[in-house]
Amino acid sequence: MAVHHKVRCMPYTAKHFSKWCCSVLQNLFGKPLTLTLLRHSYLNSMDWNKLTIAARENLASDMCHSTETQDTYRWISGKHHTVRKQR
Repeated sequence: MAVHHKVRCMPYTAKHFSKWCCSVLQNLFGKPLTLTLLRHSYLNSMDWNKLTIAARENLASDMCHSTETQDTYRWISGKHHTVRKQR
């Protein structure tokens, strides 16, 4: 499903879609919000101790990113949390 620009009737680019979403979110909530902030918030609302590896992989797929990206979106105790790969 493509989202189309109102004036041109052409699909949005990723950049323009993101800008449009931010504008809509600011109009709705009266504060600046980004899609990235919503992703962070959504992922941080979950109990990661209860998610299976398969559930984490499905969630990452549903959000169109990798599990590594998913880990960079998580915050722990007010600090950004990044899981480093073991060598």
